[in-house]
Amino acid sequence: MIPDSWHIQYSWRLAALFVISAVAAARDWHRHGRAATRWKEYCFLALTGGLAALFGIANDVLVTSRLSPYYFTIGKGLADGPGFAGRVALLGFQAGFGAGIIAGGCLLLANQPRAGRPALGYGPLWKFAARPFLIAVPMAVVFGLGARCLVGPAIDPQLGQLIGPEAAAWFWRVWYIHLALYLSLVIGVVWSVAGIRRARRSYAT
Repeated sequence: MIPDSWHIQYSWRLAALFVISAVAAARDWHRHGRAATRWKEYCFLALTGGLAALFGIANDVLVTSRLSPYYFTIGKGLADGPGFAGRVALLGFQAGFGAGIIAGGCLLLANQPRAGRPALGYGPLWKFAARPFLIAVPMAVVFGLGARCLVGPAIDPQLGQLIGPEAAAWFWRVWYIHLALYLSLVIGVVWSVAGIRRARRSYAT
């Protein structure tokens, strides 16, 4: 079971991250004035993390926890009972926010200005940032439907003895849905980084 202290520590780490980012952005602004860029980068990261967190909450609370609450109680160690939806939402926020920060960071690294290759503006950059979200839902649906057809009650007899054969099957179907989301993140980031590099090359020529 995930202890409450773990969530508290995560909250403190998240608060520390925002404080450090604010201080770094303020120093950059003090040094460079309107030419400062860090505050834009940090806002971009915060937004990509926030959007991914909202996606994670929606997916975990509205979809996967309803298909298989055991995925979260047995697989993730969340306590059942009152407040279960809130605990699922918090877990979805943490997973989504971290994934969004990593994805946004990869896009910013790919967009770092170099001699002869100017950086893209944040308008075009947001179009590339949307790519992981565009493929996440279709991949989750495909993996979910595929698992619905392929994963039967006999997939995990040991787990089936604990929670019932049908519930065990749904446990693994939800696992495949989450796998699809992580794969879509990787594929979407690679697709986005490649697109940013192509766009920057076209701007340079």
